[in-house]
Amino acid sequence: MLEWVRGDYTRRFGVAAQLAFQFAKKRGVVYETLDTWTGYWRDILLVKTGCNNNIVNVDFLPDLVQVAGAYNLIQIKMALKSIIEAGEQLKLNANARLVMEALMLNIPRLPLNKAAEPKTEVNRA
Repeated sequence: MLEWVRGDYTRRFGVAAQLAFQFAKKRGVVYETLDTWTGYWRDILLVKTGCNNNIVNVDFLPDLVQVAGAYNLIQIKMALKSIIEAGEQLKLNANARLVMEALMLNIPRLPLNKAAEPKTEVNRA
């Protein structure tokens, strides 16, 4: 996921097209992908609010810290909400390509200056 969050809109729309194509064949895989992204952004939210001991994706802690530092709380909440809404829209039989493209537009792009910064230590309290 970090690849397309850091990527330009060409990359993002490529991911949207892949997911829409996959949705036509195996919907469950796309729902699982959205669930994974929801969990990842939930962990980013927890890191941002200082609740590091509650994260699920412990193996990705350095990346979570990097992303949490690059976004403000409103952006993180917006990304999480957008992913959840995309899943709900797909369940209502919305056009998968449009849903995925809208999702790619709603997730804020990781600022380039933040993406290049070294990973920081985390308060493990």
